[in-house]
Amino acid sequence: MLRAITGTLLARIVVLVCTLVAVVLNTRYLGQEGQGAIALINLGILILVSISNIIGGGALIYLIPRMGVARVTAPAILWSLFSSALGMMILKLFNFIDPKFVIHAGILGLLQSLFFFVHQIILSRERIRTYNSLLALQTISLLISMFVVYQLLDQASVSSFILCLYISFGTTLLASVLCVRDALVLRFESGIFKDTLQIFRHGFFAQGGNVIHLLNQRGGLYLLQASLFSAGIFSLCLYAAEAIWNVSKSISLVQHSRISNLSDKSVIRSLTISFTKLSVMFTAPFVLMAVSIPDSWFRFIFGDDLVGLHHALLLFSPAILLHSVTLVFSHYFSGTGLHKHNMWGAALGFIVLISLGAWLTMLYGLNGTVMAASAGWLTNFIYHLIQFHRLECLTIKDFRLRREDLAVIRGHNRS
Repeated sequence: MLRAITGTLLARIVVLVCTLVAVVLNTRYLGQEGQGAIALINLGILILVSISNIIGGGALIYLIPRMGVARVTAPAILWSLFSSALGMMILKLFNFIDPKFVIHAGILGLLQSLFFFVHQIILSRERIRTYNSLLALQTISLLISMFVVYQLLDQASVSSFILCLYISFGTTLLASVLCVRDALVLRFESGIFKDTLQIFRHGFFAQGGNVIHLLNQRGGLYLLQASLFSAGIFSLCLYAAEAIWNVSKSISLVQHSRISNLSDKSVIRSLTISFTKLSVMFTAPFVLMAVSIPDSWFRFIFGDDLVGLHHALLLFSPAILLHSVTLVFSHYFSGTGLHKHNMWGAALGFIVLISLGAWLTMLYGLNGTVMAASAGWLTNFIYHLIQFHRLECLTIKDFRLRREDLAVIRGHNRS
């Protein structure tokens, strides 16, 4: 298990570096407004994928060992097609992105939905190395495409970035399907409706929480859509937060894959508590590093027009650290079939965001949006902590870092 966590972390570092270079390319070639427009398109794709993942998402890691791959494949593919069409109507109805990009967002959302579905099969089999390789391949192929189109062909634009997304998503989807070609069987049997309902019951809470959390986490972009410059800076804050969470996500990914195949509650509890402590221990130094970087350094990297990122990250920092704990708790709930808690926690956070967001943004602009988003994340953390404590009867001693914590992870390694 420790090897799997380390491999996942290395893969995420590759993703982080490639993402950072991609953001630098976009800001330097397209400016902050171009980066803001791209951030909104990416959010549109994420919304489509989030709808699709109700059937084809993380709940399958828990369900595939219990139902088998054959019974979930047809429902997941059909739902992905439906979600793409529904998502395009939602994006067009709310005028969320430029109308000329809506169809592209729908097709890209479909490709990414199918890619994520195949990932659930890989993770349910605890093939962490394969998952990591595909994750890295997607960002590497995106970066190579951007370099060729922007630099060599001198065709830098938002439309060119969309073309690069097509190349990246298409390449990784094909590679993913090849990795699980022995397991993918598309069958339309008489029990497909019953199987779809069973997946939906789990997936509704699992992905419902993810959709609401997405809105909670990215809703600031919608609040700032009138100012693409501020939206671009806010998107950089989110990229920084995602970078800091790489350790927590590496830990929680392996945790989810492992405990979904366990039945011993004491082992699940021990693993989750150990992962929680390690997540905080490794996240805190990166948070301190991020808030120590001055704006002058950010302007050197992203361009001279970038102002305000340091202060925004400073406001974000407490929520970023506590969300690293939320990630571990949420994967505990997912891995034990208690997906409803992830949805309710995210819903409470979203209520806080929408209650404060417009008001704080009107008063303080970008900083007000950051404060509202932070309040939503903190609310989500408090709910998860309360529910985990209710189920596992935690004490202060449980969260003292011990030498045995690393031993627990090593003791559950899998080849």
